[in-house]
Amino acid sequence: MQTIELEQNSIYYKCFFTYEYGLEGPHPIYSREQIEEAKRSPDFRREFAGEYLGFIGNCFNIGSINKAVMHGTQYSNYSDPNQWTKGVHTLLAIDPAYGSISKYGIVMTQYLDSKIVVIYAKEYTKPDYSSMIDECFRLSHLVGGVSNILVDSSAPEVIASLRRAFHRDQYSDNYLKEVVANAKKYNVPIENRLFVVPKRFSIEGRQMLQHAVSIMDIPEGAVAIPSQYQDLIVSLRTATAEEWKLDKPNTSHNDLLDSFLMCLSVYKFTK
Repeated sequence: MQTIELEQNSIYYKCFFTYEYGLEGPHPIYSREQIEEAKRSPDFRREFAGEYLGFIGNCFNIGSINKAVMHGTQYSNYSDPNQWTKGVHTLLAIDPAYGSISKYGIVMTQYLDSKIVVIYAKEYTKPDYSSMIDECFRLSHLVGGVSNILVDSSAPEVIASLRRAFHRDQYSDNYLKEVVANAKKYNVPIENRLFVVPKRFSIEGRQMLQHAVSIMDIPEGAVAIPSQYQDLIVSLRTATAEEWKLDKPNTSHNDLLDSFLMCLSVYKFTK
């Protein structure tokens, strides 16, 4: 359906009837009360607003997601970068695009008011390679500098470009391997030793997903996601895994989800 919807120079005239049309005219299909009741369903945006949400996944608890969105309401003004808090611990995570289908996902989080707050979550379709490095630099500048940049390790060229652009971690490959080995040996978080941190999904993927679920399920709510980041919210709702291995074809906006998992992997909570 989306392929038809996005088809250029189509021979068809396409109409999109969302629930708003059902509230119009002298004999509306729905009442306002019915719509407010329907909004309580996680399927509302798919069934009534014409959005592609996929099916409910088996990873994240819907109640935990709703709690994160509720906490996110106090940060709704963060859609304007001018409102971002500067000079606080900020993470920027990148899931680079590959091929014609994959998208470039970027998520940024800050630790504010004892919450992990998502301040930015966006997918980029077929972006120019160098322009994305510039975009990361721009986003970092808007918050007065990020604490770390987390990148899928399967994109070594992106990692190298970021290190050059930010003038950080300018070491030989052998020294970088030694830094990683020592951090593991002495149980020191690698983000304390490197600015641009590679995340190996082939090895760490399952652990990152489990860790993210445990953080999302903290009873009092440890995550805040403003409602404007709908694509990220949808990715959490549709996240599907088997034995903690993410099923990407059945997970909507999985590029954003991977970036979100990388951000959350840095945060450690104790009882």
